[in-house]
Amino acid sequence: MGDVFTTKDVSEDPRVMNAHRKLVKHSHYHAFVGGALSDHRRELGIDEIQKRTPRGSRWGKKGSPFGLFQRKQETHPEAVDHVPVRKVVEHFQEPKFEKIVSMVCPACGGNLKHEPATKRYVCSHCRNEYVIS
Repeated sequence: MGDVFTTKDVSEDPRVMNAHRKLVKHSHYHAFVGGALSDHRRELGIDEIQKRTPRGSRWGKKGSPFGLFQRKQETHPEAVDHVPVRKVVEHFQEPKFEKIVSMVCPACGGNLKHEPATKRYVCSHCRNEYVIS
């Protein structure tokens, strides 16, 4: 895989899925993982390379080849560790979410978008407005 990976490489890793069993079946599970990658990118030493690929965003290591995704030194090229998601997966193995609230319109099920100017959430489908505390 090299030093580049996608959001789904992390979200589909069995260790991450096992740690977050309650979220795996949620329709936005991969987006949650992508958001967590983005929120923790500095700590993980990664940058978003490309958005909206079929497997989510593409991510890659920052800086030197001796950073977060340092490869094991082996004598055979076939034995080199090509899984840069190892450190990312370890980071997300512990459940960090206690409660996820899906922001959908109670009237039609459309996505609610925050509009800071009005301090309200507006449905992208039916345009109903809500104040959420």
